[in-house]
Amino acid sequence: MHKYEFRNLCVHDHKIEMMDGRTAIFLNTKGIANDVSKALQNFLHYVDNKEVENDQYVDELHDYIQQLCQNTKWRNDYMDNKTHMMFHDEDVRKEGENSAIKKMIAMTRQLGVPEDQLRQKVQAEFHLSDQEVAKLFADN
Repeated sequence: MHKYEFRNLCVHDHKIEMMDGRTAIFLNTKGIANDVSKALQNFLHYVDNKEVENDQYVDELHDYIQQLCQNTKWRNDYMDNKTHMMFHDEDVRKEGENSAIKKMIAMTRQLGVPEDQLRQKVQAEFHLSDQEVAKLFADN
């Protein structure tokens, strides 16, 4: 299938729907059924890097993408945004990891594990610097 639609249904009784008007649609570039329009099939083939012939929309889309690729300002802005998002994602991941480590430290302290032993284990397990370990233990 090329297209999958999902709506909010009751887990216990699938006849009961939320009726909130929301439908999530997922498109599959690998679909083989004849379940969507030829235009959508062509678009999905294009997204999948397959050759598409005689489709005005796909041709226009391809031309537009080529123009964007030639536009150095757009490319630089795109790369700046991508880099910003990458660092943001890393910051969020690190924040979540630190939160989990702090919780683990608190629980392990409650079990009576000696502080020096706990510090060494945390530092080794999570590949942390002395400064990072000191901050985690100071915040806890």
